[in-house]
Amino acid sequence: MKRSLKMGASILLTLCMILTLMPQYAYAGGESIVQRTTMLPLGNPSEPFGYTNTADVLVDSVSADDKITDSAEGWEWYPEGDSTQDYDDNTLVLKGIHLETNNTVAISLPAGATIILKTDTTNVVRSTCSQVPNNVIGIDCKGELTIKGEGSLEVQSGIGPYLNTSTAISAAGNLNIEGGTIRALGQVAFYGSTGLSSAGVLKISGGNITAKSDTTMDSNISAAIKGASVIIEDGTVYAQASLTHSVRYSILSDDGDGIETGIVATGMVVRYNIDDNNYTGQIEIKHLTNDNKMYYSMAGASEEHDENAFDILIQKAPPGASISQKTISGVAGSKLSGTPTMTISLTGCTFIELANNTDISSWFNNLPDGLIVTLLSVAGDGSSASIGFSGTPLEASDSAMLINIPSENLSIDEPVTVDTNSNAKFAITGGEPSGLQKRTNSLDLTVTELSYKASGSEEPAYANPTISNITNTVEGWKWYRYADEESGYASNTLELSGIDLTTTTANFGIKLPSGSAIVVLDGTSNRIASTFTGGENSYGIWCQGDLTIKGDSGELKTLGGNPEYGPIGTSGVMANGFLLIEGGNITAVGGVTPFTYQSMSTGLRAAKQLKITGGIIYAESKSRAVYSGSWDLDIEEMEAFVKIDEEYTAPAYSENGVLVYVSGQYLLAAKDARITPIPLPSFGGNGTEANPYLITSKEELKEMGRYVNLYNKKYGNKHYKLMADIVLNEADNGTLEQWTPIGLNSEKPFTGVFYGGNHTIKGIYINDFTTSYAGLFGYIKDGIVKNVGITGGQFSALGSNSYAGGIAGYNNGGQIEDCFNRSSITGTQSGGITGYNEMGHIQDSYNTGNVAGFVAGGITGVNQDAELTIVNCYNTGSVKAMKNNDSVYAGGITGKNYSATIKNSYNAGTVFANGIGNGQVNLGGVFGRNLLGNLIDVYWLDSALTIDYISDDTIDGIQVKTSSELKAMTEELNENVARLSEEYNNLALWKDDAKHENGGYPLFGTVTNYTLTVSGGGTGATADGSYAAGTIVSIHAGTKEGYTFTGWTTAGSGVFENTSNAETTFTMPEANTTITANWKAKDEPGQGPGPSKPSRPTPSVKTEDTNVLINGKSQSAGKSETTTGSDGNTYNGNSRL
Repeated sequence: MKRSLKMGASILLTLCMILTLMPQYAYAGGESIVQRTTMLPLGNPSEPFGYTNTADVLVDSVSADDKITDSAEGWEWYPEGDSTQDYDDNTLVLKGIHLETNNTVAISLPAGATIILKTDTTNVVRSTCSQVPNNVIGIDCKGELTIKGEGSLEVQSGIGPYLNTSTAISAAGNLNIEGGTIRALGQVAFYGSTGLSSAGVLKISGGNITAKSDTTMDSNISAAIKGASVIIEDGTVYAQASLTHSVRYSILSDDGDGIETGIVATGMVVRYNIDDNNYTGQIEIKHLTNDNKMYYSMAGASEEHDENAFDILIQKAPPGASISQKTISGVAGSKLSGTPTMTISLTGCTFIELANNTDISSWFNNLPDGLIVTLLSVAGDGSSASIGFSGTPLEASDSAMLINIPSENLSIDEPVTVDTNSNAKFAITGGEPSGLQKRTNSLDLTVTELSYKASGSEEPAYANPTISNITNTVEGWKWYRYADEESGYASNTLELSGIDLTTTTANFGIKLPSGSAIVVLDGTSNRIASTFTGGENSYGIWCQGDLTIKGDSGELKTLGGNPEYGPIGTSGVMANGFLLIEGGNITAVGGVTPFTYQSMSTGLRAAKQLKITGGIIYAESKSRAVYSGSWDLDIEEMEAFVKIDEEYTAPAYSENGVLVYVSGQYLLAAKDARITPIPLPSFGGNGTEANPYLITSKEELKEMGRYVNLYNKKYGNKHYKLMADIVLNEADNGTLEQWTPIGLNSEKPFTGVFYGGNHTIKGIYINDFTTSYAGLFGYIKDGIVKNVGITGGQFSALGSNSYAGGIAGYNNGGQIEDCFNRSSITGTQSGGITGYNEMGHIQDSYNTGNVAGFVAGGITGVNQDAELTIVNCYNTGSVKAMKNNDSVYAGGITGKNYSATIKNSYNAGTVFANGIGNGQVNLGGVFGRNLLGNLIDVYWLDSALTIDYISDDTIDGIQVKTSSELKAMTEELNENVARLSEEYNNLALWKDDAKHENGGYPLFGTVTNYTLTVSGGGTGATADGSYAAGTIVSIHAGTKEGYTFTGWTTAGSGVFENTSNAETTFTMPEANTTITANWKAKDEPGQGPGPSKPSRPTPSVKTEDTNVLINGKSQSAGKSETTTGSDGNTYNGNSRL
C-alpha cells in the first residue's frame, strides 16, 4: 500500500509528476508560481542552493554568483546587474514569490543589494522559525539595501518567546525604500521586535509603508521603525509598536540628539502611533520619543526644541478655544430632552488622550448640578470636539458657560480657557423642585455610620447601613439592607433613582457589601464618579464580593479615578466576586492607571465570572473594556463591537476573560466596546429539529456563519436547513469574496445539524495565510452535515498548520453523510470532504476535486481513531503530496489512516507528489500510511499511481482493479451494501455510470419506485407493491374455490414471463401498473369436474415483506403471503417450499 521515495528517487519523481494543485499566484506574465520552503541564500556565494525552474525541473547546486532568470518561484537574480533593464549589481527581482521557511532567515542578500517589486505582483516572504534562541529575520541584507518598484511585499519574521530578536527587514547599512506597498511585521521575541531596521540611515522616499513590531520580554525594545537616523521624504507611513508593552517606539532613532539627525519628515502626510494615539498632519518632525504628549514649536523656535519631546512646526497662531453658539435649555427636576450637542474648536493645539464617551463635566466651572457633559467625538486632526449634555438638572441657571480644558487633554503643556460666549449658555428654568441633591462624598454602604441628606431636614442624617434600611434620602438612592416584599427586592439592594455623585477625595464612588444588587429605575439618569487622582486602586462602583445590576430604560454612568499605584488599577465597576449585569443603559469608564504588571484600566471588572445577559452596555478604558480575573467572561446572550474610527463596527468576542477583536493579522484586546442583546436572525424557523432555521440565500448563509462564529454558544448547536442552491462567487465576476468558514475553531465549533436538502453551494473561495480551518465548515465538533454539495470553489488554507476540506476543515466526532465536493483543496492537511477526520463518520460521500497538501487524501487528509469512519465513499479527483524537507503523505482515500476503518469505498483518482524537498514521500492508491487501520472491501485503480512497482493489494481488504474491472463493480458494491445494512443506516446504493458522468465508474444512484397493483387475486395472491423499473417481480394469482385461473392481463406496459401460469414473473415498467388475474367458473360450458386432487391441509396465513435485487440494489418487493399447513409443510402460493 505505502510507497516510500528516498532522496535518490526524488529527482526522478519530480520530473515525471504533473504540477496541478500547488498554491499559485499570478503576476504580469500570467505564469504560475511554485512555493519555496527553504531559505534563498543570495548573501553567501559559497553556499549552494536549488530552485525549481520554469520547466518544472529542480536545479541543484547553484550559487549567488550565478545569474538566475528561469526560476518558477517568482524571483530573478542579477549578481552583475543588467544594463538593458537598468538593473544594478546584486538586483533581486520579485514577481510573485511565496517563500515560507523554518530557517532563521528567509532571504539573505549581499551588501549593496536592490530589491525590485514588479508591477501588479504580490510577494510574500516569511520565516516561521519559533523555537531556536537566535535572531530570526525575514529579509537580511549584509550592508546597504534599496527597495523599489510598484508591486507589493509582505515580510514577516518568526514568532516566539525563545527567539532573541524578530526583525522583518534588516539592513546592516543604510535602508532605502523608494516605492511599493510594503508590510514589515516583526513578531514576539525576547530581546527585540522590529519591523524595519537599519544600522545606518533609514530613508523612505516613496511607497505605502506599514511597519509593526510586537511584544518583547521584560523591558526590551519593541520598535516598528528603527535606525541610527530615520528620514521620511515622501510616501505614506504607518508605524505601530506593540500596544501591550511598556518600552515601545513607533519610530526609534538611535541618534536623535541633534537637529540634523533623528527623524525628519517634511511636506507630507505621516500617520504614526505612540502609546495607541494616532496623529496625522503636514509636519516636520525633529525627534520622537516614548512620550504620551505632542509639543508644537512656534515659528522660528525650532532651534529651541525639547530633546525629550516632539518638536513639530505647525503654525504661528497662539493656542485658543471657542465654542459654538447654542443654548442648553431645560427645566430643573426634569430630564433633558434628547442629547443636546455643541462643538469646541481649537487653534494652535489639538486634542489628545481623549476617548469617545468620556465624562468631561469637570471642564465646566458652572455646570448646573445634575447635568453630565460627555465627549462624543474628536475630529481626525484633533482640531475640534463634539460634546453632548444629558442628565436631570437640579437647579436653575441662565449663565454663560465657563470652560477650562486641562493640559493633559491637549497637545501643549498648558490648559486652555474656552472663550466666553454669551450665546453659549444655559437656560434652565426653575420648574418644580426635584427634591434631589448632588452628593459630593463617596457612598460607603459597608461602614457602621453613614451620613446623607434626608427628606425634610437641613442637617445631615446618620444611619448604619449594615443593620438598617435607608429609604428617606433626597440624593436619588435608597438602600434595602433587608428584603422588601412590596418592591420585590432581595436583601442588600441599592435602588438608584437619579443619583449624581462625584467625589474628588475618595478612590471609590459607591462601595457595597458582597451579595449586593443595584436596581436602576426606569426613566432615571444616574451618575457615579471618583475623579480622585493618586493613592491606590480607584473605582466608580466597588463591591466587596458578588454584584448584580438590573434595570431597563434607566441610565447609569460610572467612572473610576486615576490611581498612582496599586495591584488592580481603575475601573468603572469592580466586583471582588461575580458580576452579573441583567439590564439597564450602563456606561462604565476606567480612569488612567500606572504602567505596572496587573494594574489595568477597565470599564467592567470582576475577580470571578463576569456575565452580561441584558441591557445596553458601553465599557471604556485605557487597557481592557471588560475583564474577568478568573478568565470567565460570559456574553452568550449578547453581541459586542469595538469602536473603530468613531463607529462600533469591529465584532468582538470573549477569550480568556476579556473582549478581543481581530485587527489585520492581530488579535487585540478591546478598549472601547458596546455590548447589546443579540438580534434575532433574519432567516425563518427557530433552530429546533422540528422547526430548523431555513437558509434561502447567499446572505442568509453568510449570516448563519456569522451567528455561529460570533454567538457560538447560542447558535452553534442549532438545526439549519438549506432551502435553495447558493452561489457565493461567480467564476467570472472579477473579484472573489472570501468565505469565512462556519465554526471558526475548536473553541467556536459547529455542533448542530445542517440539512443540505440535496442543494449545492457554488463558489466558496478561501485563500488565506492565517486560516487554520478551511471548508464550508471550519471545525465540526459532534455535529451533523447531510445532503449538500460543494462546487466551483477554491480552498487554500496556506498557514503553517492548516486543515482544508470541501465540507469541513476538521471533523471531530461529527457525521458527514450524502455530501460531495467538486472544488480544489489545498492545505497542510487536506481532503476532498474533510482535512482531518478524528473520531468522525463519513458516509455515502464522494470527491471529484483536486487535492494537495503535505498530508492529502481524496476523502480526508487524516483518518483517525474511530471504527465507523469512512464507509461507502469514492474519489476520482487527483491527490498530490506537496514535497518539502519533511515526510509527506498522499492516498486516494486518506493520506494517513490511524486506528480507523474504511469500508466499501474506491479510488480512481491519480495520486502523485510534486515540489522541492528531500523529505520522504509516502503514496498509496488508498492511503499514504496505515497504522492499525482496518480496511474492508476497498478498491483502487491500478493506474492511480505513476510508479507501479509496489501495489496496494499487499494489504488485506484492499484490491487493485483495472479500469474495466472497476467500472463493472456496481453489483459487488451493492452486495457489500446489503451486508453492511445492519451496521449502518440508510446506506446509498450504487448504479452504473450509463451516462458517463463519472468517467464510467460506479456512482450513487436515485431509484424511482412505481406501484404494482394486483387485481382479481384469490387466496394467497401476491399483494400490491412498489418496485423500480426493470424489477422482476414474482407473482401468484392465488386460488379461488369453484374457479379456474385462465391467465394474466394488463392494460399497461410490462412483461409477463408466462401469462397462462398462475405463478410466474412480471418485469416492472417505468410507470404505475395494474395486472389482473382472470378466472372462469368450473361449471361453465366446456369445464368438467376434472380429476380429483388430494386435499391440502387448512393453512395458517402469514404476510411478510419480500425483498428483491434490481441491478444489485435492494428494493422492496411489496407483500407476499406464506402459508403453513397443519402438516407442518410451508407453501408459497401453490408451491411447497
